[in-house]
Parts: sequence; C-alpha cells; structure tokens
Amino acid sequence: MLIWMHIVVIIMLFVIFYSIIIPIIEWSKMNNKNQKAKHPIGVYIIIIISIIIYFIGFIWYN
Repeated sequence: MLIWMHIVVIIMLFVIFYSIIIPIIEWSKMNNKNQKAKHPIGVYIIIIISIIIYFIGFIWYN
C-alpha cells in the first residue's frame, strides 16, 4: 500500500508542477498578455495515468 501511495504522490507532484508552475513561468515570459499558456498533452496523460494507478491500488488492497 505504501508503494502505491508514494507512486501516486510523486505523480501528483509532477502534475501540479506541470499544470501550475510551468504555465505561470511561460505566462510571465510573454509580452502579449492576451495569449494563454497552453498545457502540454502530457499533463492530461499523467493525470489519467495517476487516476488509473490510484484506482488499481485502491481496488487491489481492498
């Protein structure tokens, strides 16, 4: 159970980093404030994989 929880926490930290910090950095670099920082497709893939891993671990240990 602890291994699953560590994996999920690490993945969630990457998701938070890529979905919050990087767009803020990119937005601060841009001169035109009307443009929005686009999220990379990998962010959504990581979110889906982390949810699947969480549910597999939850079902496996219950």
